[in-house]
Amino acid sequence: SVECGPPLRFRPTLEEIHALESYGDRVERWGWRASFSESSNTVSLSWIPCIQGRKLTVQDFRQYLQQLRLTGGSSSMMPDAITYVLGSKACRSALKFGDALSASECEDLVESLAGTRMPFQCAHGRPTCAPLIDLAKLASAERTMTRGTTRGRRFDMERLRSWGAAVNKRRKRV
Repeated sequence: SVECGPPLRFRPTLEEIHALESYGDRVERWGWRASFSESSNTVSLSWIPCIQGRKLTVQDFRQYLQQLRLTGGSSSMMPDAITYVLGSKACRSALKFGDALSASECEDLVESLAGTRMPFQCAHGRPTCAPLIDLAKLASAERTMTRGTTRGRRFDMERLRSWGAAVNKRRKRV
């Protein structure tokens, strides 16, 4: 948490006042220090959470009050704003499509992904994997092509595989 220079002030709704009174301990646990002034009908934030260098806002605080109100103050819930910041940071620093990896790094990545609950999407729900080839279609094509001819030429699957390996080697050198 960081101290606000001048406190951040806003006029709360009755629901926000009730949530602050009911769940003030949870609010403070996440790094907000808030006080309500009945005379001016304002909430003052003197401290706000700072997550990975990003200071949360009054809107983030109000959203958390609403989250607490809607969930009956579920103590296990992280404020949505914190979840979003951590998810964004995780995505920005994550491996991207096109990044070069060694064979052992690929093995480690697949092993790590296998241990997660949702290995095919990031914290925001975006896909983390892309199909490169449909294996069922490849097997079907291999069966079809090796049985007959293609435009008068015999299809050679081994030749195709060695061509693919040569292309991959050239890509690694670039």
